Amino acid sequence: QLYLKIDKMASDRAKPLVKLRCEICNVSVSSSRDLEEHKKGRKHKQREFELAREQLSPSADKRRVILGLLTRYAPVAKDAEQALDAYIDRRSTTSLDTKENGIGVVLRPGKCKAKSEGGVLLYYKYTQITQPDKMTLWQDALCRALHLTGRIRIASEGINGTVAGDSLALELYMSAMKTHPELEMDRSAFKESEGSAHDFSGLQVMECKEIVSLGIPPGSLKSTEGGVHLTPEQFHKYLNPEAVNPYEPVPPGLGKGSRTILIDCRNAYEWKVGRFKNAILPPTRQFSDWPKFADNLIDELKLASGGDPSTKGVETRAQNTTPTAVMMYCTGGIRCERGSAYLKSRGVQHVYQLKGGIHKYLEAYPNGGQYEGKLFVFDKRRLVQPPQCDVVGKCEVCGVQYDHYTDKTRCCTCRALALICPDCVQKLTPRGETNADDQTVEKKKSPKPGNLNYVCKLCAPAEETLPAEQPPSDKFEKFLAIFRGPMCAGKSTLFNKLRQSTDERLKG
Repeated sequence: QLYLKIDKMASDRAKPLVKLRCEICNVSVSSSRDLEEHKKGRKHKQREFELAREQLSPSADKRRVILGLLTRYAPVAKDAEQALDAYIDRRSTTSLDTKENGIGVVLRPGKCKAKSEGGVLLYYKYTQITQPDKMTLWQDALCRALHLTGRIRIASEGINGTVAGDSLALELYMSAMKTHPELEMDRSAFKESEGSAHDFSGLQVMECKEIVSLGIPPGSLKSTEGGVHLTPEQFHKYLNPEAVNPYEPVPPGLGKGSRTILIDCRNAYEWKVGRFKNAILPPTRQFSDWPKFADNLIDELKLASGGDPSTKGVETRAQNTTPTAVMMYCTGGIRCERGSAYLKSRGVQHVYQLKGGIHKYLEAYPNGGQYEGKLFVFDKRRLVQPPQCDVVGKCEVCGVQYDHYTDKTRCCTCRALALICPDCVQKLTPRGETNADDQTVEKKKSPKPGNLNYVCKLCAPAEETLPAEQPPSDKFEKFLAIFRGPMCAGKSTLFNKLRQSTDERLKG
């Protein structure tokens, strides 16, 4: 009887446990608790959405959802409805999603049946938005219904965004932005360029304090107090004041006989690949560094009023004269709005900015005009180039002409993009891969992106960088100064003994 009882226990243990099965996903779990966790997961919800899609008529449901989002605030024109019908015919598969936002069904990006023309829209507008949270939900639902990707920032001061997708979807998006009562954006407010939805990794719509991060609250520095807008044609003409007709009425500070200061409002890694001639290039990593740069620039110009007014590294058109006007430009124009307002708040009287930024300038002058090089953009394209453009970028290591950015070539300190040619990338030693004799050790695996032993000029000031022609004795003395300094003090007992033995050998 004991042996029979043992055999029965062994057979019971060999039997599989009672499992629960999810009827939707056809997945087995061991307990009710695991089943509840499974139903909260992403795969289970996605399967529910697919079943809901199969039960609905895809074309009719898509048209109802998109049309409801387009006409949420005002009716759309007949052209928009025709574009909607053409867009629905072009699309094939979609997936449904539900959100507790009071909007209803939202469509997630699907795949096109046939490859269609696409584009990228860059826009901004400073206007009072009473409910930024609801605007964020509406923008998110609209972009997902139209299968658009990109980044959109919404604040009480306005909206700033870049979206990419199908050309018909972009037309519908512009129609919705035009009919919104708080936005009312015309087609001229959008900067269009070639691209597709794959230029962005996804869609990001967020509510922020500022639509462009300057670090100053919008209430303290209003964009309405910025500089005067110049069309691309006016900006092109006033870049060379000597060519302006003296009998033609011009804005104060511009024209023949006057001197203008041209400032680039972009970051250092942007103007390295393209810029206007004789422009002041700020050594900034981000736009929040602009106030500090502007303060230093204003102080230099005031000190130079009695002598040579030229700033460091800047070519001026007139010597020994006080600057009378400031001209500014950026990628799309939004940074000039806050940047020019900051200059005027510091006492600069005549400030002018390029309306629409470099995007609009290249639309007016497809061959580049007075712009040299390529245009840096914040998506997977990296660079937008005119049909005829020269390479103005240079490798930051060897100085050869080069203007191609990769995720691998970054500063190991601040992680900013760096222009480094392929030959110098191979020569640079990956971090942590050197031996005592300072010889490069061959890696078994390829180095990770951005893991090069390179420090940009912004992170390594000139006074801390060793010149290339410095004699070895000076290098050794500087090494000893660092070795004996507080940075290396108190690291370990072995390190302290090594310092003592080194000092004794030097005395000997």
